[in-house]
Amino acid sequence: MNTSLRMQAIQKLLLSKKPEELGEESMSARNQRFKTIDTSKYTPILVSKGSLRQKEMKTKTLKPRDVSTRVTREVSPISHSSLNRLSSTASSQIFKKLNQKKHLSSSSSVDIIKPISKIVEKASKIKLPSKTLVKSPRKLPKTPTGEILSIRDPSKIRDSNPNPKSELEKAWRKALNLSNGIEPYSGSFTTYTAFIGKGNNSPMVKALFIKRHWWRVIENKDSANFVWSQWKDKQVISELRCCNHKPILNQEQSIRNLNEFQNGKYPCSIDLDNIGFGLIQKSKSYIQLSSEKIHADQQRLHNKLEFNNCLTNKKGLYMTMRNYYQVTNQCVFDKLPITFTVTSIDDEEYVKFLALYNLIESEKKETQSQNLWIVKPGEFSNRGNGITVCQTLDEISAIVKPINEKSYIIQKYIENPLLLNKRKFDIRCYAMITSINGIIQGYFYLDGYLRTTSKEFTLDEISNPFVHLTNDAIQKHSAEYGKFENGNKMSYKEFQRYLDQNFPDRKINFTLHILTQIKEIVKDTMKASFIKIDKNKRLHCMEVFGYDFMIDQNFKPWLIEINTNPCLETSSPHLRNIIPPMLENAFKIVLDSLFPPPINHRCEFNGTNRFELCFHQDIDGKALIENLGENIKFLDG
Repeated sequence: MNTSLRMQAIQKLLLSKKPEELGEESMSARNQRFKTIDTSKYTPILVSKGSLRQKEMKTKTLKPRDVSTRVTREVSPISHSSLNRLSSTASSQIFKKLNQKKHLSSSSSVDIIKPISKIVEKASKIKLPSKTLVKSPRKLPKTPTGEILSIRDPSKIRDSNPNPKSELEKAWRKALNLSNGIEPYSGSFTTYTAFIGKGNNSPMVKALFIKRHWWRVIENKDSANFVWSQWKDKQVISELRCCNHKPILNQEQSIRNLNEFQNGKYPCSIDLDNIGFGLIQKSKSYIQLSSEKIHADQQRLHNKLEFNNCLTNKKGLYMTMRNYYQVTNQCVFDKLPITFTVTSIDDEEYVKFLALYNLIESEKKETQSQNLWIVKPGEFSNRGNGITVCQTLDEISAIVKPINEKSYIIQKYIENPLLLNKRKFDIRCYAMITSINGIIQGYFYLDGYLRTTSKEFTLDEISNPFVHLTNDAIQKHSAEYGKFENGNKMSYKEFQRYLDQNFPDRKINFTLHILTQIKEIVKDTMKASFIKIDKNKRLHCMEVFGYDFMIDQNFKPWLIEINTNPCLETSSPHLRNIIPPMLENAFKIVLDSLFPPPINHRCEFNGTNRFELCFHQDIDGKALIENLGENIKFLDG
């Protein structure tokens, strides 16, 4: 009997037998070539998912080709035990029907194989589970290409470790809020709203809110959480509630929030000093107060302080600093040029000025002084408007005329300024005072710039503003504007190189020798004004000020004026590097702590803080009150 006939005979015999009559042993005894593998190990295409997972966890990972080969062999029509197991499943009812047909026993092996091969082909197309669950994907070894991966989709795995930048942002806000004695409730809501007034680069201000997705810019200031304007909005301020309680010191003084990033709690090491946290937390003015719970979405903030004129108009600044230096036994004219505030030539102050003018005039030859003076409006002036340099008494008296509710500042001109390539310059720096929850705090911004003139300095051209006034609003009209420096601006670093090249023997370090003195004067302005700048304790106010300083040939800084509406125009590359980050930094300190993002908004700490805390009313203000005793009343005059 040839092989094909023998195979047919064997197949007929197998199909005619009942399943229980055939055992594994009898099958192997007939012909070893038809010995099959137990299909109970390889039935993933026809069993439930639960049993599949149990099987897969007990077996090794299989290559795709191994799976397909073994499944095909196990459902071969010449394996009766395989047919028996297939027929026992719900999905193989077709095999039972084939066994019940009478003509099946008389058909050839080819006829038998054809219908079953279609079932096998259809079954082989069913997708096998390509992944096996493991307890921890972090312990999984590298899987060679082509093997079945046994890890979950990484995009669906939630990292159990906290995001350091997100946690850092929360700790930053927490530290700032503790210094103000508040703790906003965390919750979800739609957005905060901001009103941005026109002018002074308002598009840049709006752009800072676009990055804060939990804010929305609106056109109605009456319903806005934050109102930004160039000038003080008296209506908005009058609608702000007043704080009627005193802060309570937190005796525990727990400042561990930020320190957790340096003691190994978080997976990455973060140098808090490099990102500017130490400028706040390590400041001698930093203090923590007991927190009062507030609803952030019910708060309002204005970018101006109610009585800022005590610093921002020239008469107010002079009177405020004169009173402060008098009660602290210091000379105001060691920090400000000699100044007189007058209303007319009949004013008592004008008589004092006249006496000093005549004295200097009589000593001109000995002192080689030109007896030059600057006359400015005492109120409501900005960006160099109304400033005149005078060298004769007649010129001064012609300007000083009695006008109702107006005064004049007569100030000694600094005749020996430090020059930059033979041209005059001044220094613009920034500071911020906040009144949050009735707590006055002051910050000094470490970056600034120099403003240069377009013409070489000379006392022979007193009437030429391009020689004597550094205001950008004036210099931009000069034909030589931008000829020497881009936009007539210079950075602190560039100025340091100039000092190193032109005064190597003096070894002047701008940051240590000049900026430190400037920062002390700025702090004095905060001490002098903290009692009256927001005496009603409005909820809430903040203000960014522009300070202008002159430097003389002895490298001594002189405070010239403080601006409530400092220019925010970015007319040069250096200003684009200074002004937007400065304002963003100010908003990060005030806005993001008072109006934190909702819990469904992810917020990360980006950038570096450059504002240094230099005044807190419960540290510096309290110490001043204790030292002055009853004389503290002179600061409120």
